[in-house]
Amino acid sequence: MLLKEAKEFYRRSLQLAERLEDSAEDKEDMVLSAYNNMGLVHDLLLEKKQALEWYNRHLQRSKQLGDDEAEARVCYNMGLIYIDLSQHAHALEVLCFSTKKALIRFV
Repeated sequence: MLLKEAKEFYRRSLQLAERLEDSAEDKEDMVLSAYNNMGLVHDLLLEKKQALEWYNRHLQRSKQLGDDEAEARVCYNMGLIYIDLSQHAHALEVLCFSTKKALIRFV
């Protein structure tokens, strides 16, 4: 029950973040965080397909923003789901991509 409540909370937080003016400080971080949290809740509810949908939204938005750290974080989460789904080749692909993006920050 708590996870369903969390899902509703994150859905509302996403609605609020999206209604902020584009110039609002941290708007994009709030939207990305809501996408990630929605993916996490769906993952915990064993709704893997929906989790991947939310993570893909996060990935597309972080690519538009050029946010390598956000891309690395969400690809890691996606990789874990692909492992759960026994899609190991795809998991390896996105986990390697995640590692590459994470390393870019330190080079």
